[in-house]
Amino acid sequence: MRKSKKPSISEIYDAPVEVVIAYGRVVLSIVSMIAVAVGGSEPSAYADLVLYVVRFYSAYSLAMLYVLFRGRQPIEPATAHLIDLLVTSALLLMTQGLFGPFAFFFNFILLAASLRWNWRGVVLTAAFPFCLVLGSMATDWFRIGKFESLTDSVIREGYLVVVGGLLAYTRQLSPIDSSRE
Repeated sequence: MRKSKKPSISEIYDAPVEVVIAYGRVVLSIVSMIAVAVGGSEPSAYADLVLYVVRFYSAYSLAMLYVLFRGRQPIEPATAHLIDLLVTSALLLMTQGLFGPFAFFFNFILLAASLRWNWRGVVLTAAFPFCLVLGSMATDWFRIGKFESLTDSVIREGYLVVVGGLLAYTRQLSPIDSSRE
């Protein structure tokens, strides 16, 4: 009987960037799927659709990890990044936006961008949710003639800008290690 070698701590930290991101994506998606399945989501009109999207994202996450674990790169990192952005945006639009539980997915996406690319990639990634929320606020203005939750939206936008800026700055300080890609 062959004993499997347990990876050491240094081997775990030497994993390729896409594998590390894939592990994070799996944990985030599975925890979210369990939370939505048990607790539902608001507004309840979209609860079934939200659960479907989170299940799809969990299956995608597991498939990505499996293929990466076997030593293959199934899709380009930029494509995986766009899928993460699109799924997160869809979940935000179907739930409570930046006030809902899926707003924290943007933290994962910003961290993934800082692992993958230089500071420009982080800044572009941070600009995406900023523009998404500005578009949502403009829609509110045209639909009802006022901004709903303006103070909270501005604070959450500011948070995303600050986190994105700090990660971009950190990324600029530590160049990408091309041996880990």
